[in-house]
Amino acid sequence: CIRDSYYCARHEGRWAIFVTKEEDGRWRTPRPMAFTSDFTDRDLTISPDGSRIYFGSDRPRERGGPRLERLDVVYTERTPDGHWSDPVNVGPAVNTYAGENYPSVAANGNLYFFSCRDDGLGGCDLYRAEWTDSRLEDAVNLGSDVNRARNDWDAYVSPDESYLIFSSQELHDNLGGQDHYISYRRDDGTWTPARNMGPRVNSESGEICPAVTLDGRYLLFTSRRRGGQADIYWMSADIIEELRP
Repeated sequence: CIRDSYYCARHEGRWAIFVTKEEDGRWRTPRPMAFTSDFTDRDLTISPDGSRIYFGSDRPRERGGPRLERLDVVYTERTPDGHWSDPVNVGPAVNTYAGENYPSVAANGNLYFFSCRDDGLGGCDLYRAEWTDSRLEDAVNLGSDVNRARNDWDAYVSPDESYLIFSSQELHDNLGGQDHYISYRRDDGTWTPARNMGPRVNSESGEICPAVTLDGRYLLFTSRRRGGQADIYWMSADIIEELRP
């Protein structure tokens, strides 16, 4: 039995995506992905069907072009022989002058990400680009039920797009630093007002980078609650249904 695991780490002074393989219960030494170069690649997500890895990168939008000043969302696609293609920019429906990062993709191909645009609601906001007819439509701000006056970012969308967990610096009910909030998608496509996930998830030290295992059983996130050290934590994902309005 062989399984792959992908994550971001520093490599020769920049962020890169690493892969490690588990074979017969033992993990091999992690190695940078084959497309790694002198560009930044970070904050990855894998599509629910495992066919694509989306991530933020400062790679040029055109071959031979200049390094980007801010990150774009790009993807690499699994090839028939099990390797990964060269990264592809998702294009102007998503990427702008303002920089885009921390992509998350639903099973239907709809893409979520954050961007710090002048026309946002304050700081960085969360956006959604719908996948239609094999392409991404122009991204749309998720609106004031999700986004606040301060930074909202690091969003995880469930494969069925029924809920969104993200990190926010909202102040009125924040436990410290930045907390995880959750919003649920209604049948009409609107979102419930974002709700702080409370002290079972959040701490005074701040939480970022939420994710839920593909089987929906566990919530994972990063926190600095252990003396400022950034560690990964996990807990039952039952809280997602417990908080549902």
